Amino acid sequence: MTYEVPTDEVTAPWWDATREKRMTVQRRLEWGHRQHCPRALCTGCGGAELDSAEVSGTGTVDSCTVVRRPTAATCPSSPRSERSNSHSTTSNGC
Repeated sequence: MTYEVPTDEVTAPWWDATREKRMTVQRRLEWGHRQHCPRALCTGCGGAELDSAEVSGTGTVDSCTVVRRPTAATCPSSPRSERSNSHSTTSNGC
C-alpha cells in the first residue's frame, strides 16, 4: 500500500528531497539561520525568504518525542466521551 503525504508550498521541497534520499533543512537567505521542520517563516527573525539547504545527515539530536495512542484493542469498552470527565487512567493508559 502506498501512502501519499499531503504537501503544500512550504513542505513540498522537503518531501521531494526525502523521496530522493536527501536530507534538507530550511535556510534563511539573509543570514543563514537553519530550521526544521519546514515553516512559512523563519523561527529566528520571522522573515519569509527561505530556501532548502542540503545537509550531511550527521549531527546531534537535541530532543525526540514519541507519541503513543491507545488502540481499540487496548481500550475496547470505554468511549472517549466517557473518559473525558475522569482524571484517572487505567494501567494500559485508557
